[in-house]
Amino acid sequence: MLTAGHWVVLPRRDPSLPFTVDEGIVELMPRDLILVIDDYADIREGIAVALGLEGYDVVTASNGLEALTKLHSGLQPCLIVLDLMMPVMNGFEFRQAQLADPGLAKIPLIAYSAVTNPFETAQHLRADAYLYKPTEMAEMTALVGRFCQRQGAAS
Repeated sequence: MLTAGHWVVLPRRDPSLPFTVDEGIVELMPRDLILVIDDYADIREGIAVALGLEGYDVVTASNGLEALTKLHSGLQPCLIVLDLMMPVMNGFEFRQAQLADPGLAKIPLIAYSAVTNPFETAQHLRADAYLYKPTEMAEMTALVGRFCQRQGAAS
C-alpha cells in the first residue's frame, strides 16, 4: 500500500513527445495547460497556484460535469488532474465520459485521491498516473512535468 507522497505511473504514451500517434496520424498536443478537477476549493486553488508558480497555465473545475462542459467548449489541456470523490459528477463518471469521447480520451489523466488501493484504482480508470492524497506539491509538479511543458520552456 502506498502512503502519502507516493505515485504510480502507468505506461500509455511517451510523455517526452509533444504528440500522440493514432493510426498514423500525428496530433500536436497543447503542452502547457492543465485542467484541475476537485470539489474542494482550497485544494483546487492550491494546486492551481502551485502549478502556476511552476510555469503552467491552469484551468479549474469543481466537478466532472463542469470539466466536461469546459472540454466540450474547446478547452484542450495537455493533462487532467482529477479528484475521484466529488458531487454532481464524480471522477469515475467523468473518466468514463472522457474515455467515451475519442477527442478527449487522448488527454492524459492523473487520478488524485485518498483511495486506499491506488494500483487498482489507476488500472480501473486507465489513468496515466495516480497521486495519493495528500501529496507534496514538489512530487505533483515533477509528475506533471512528465506530461506537460512549462510555459516558456524550450521545445
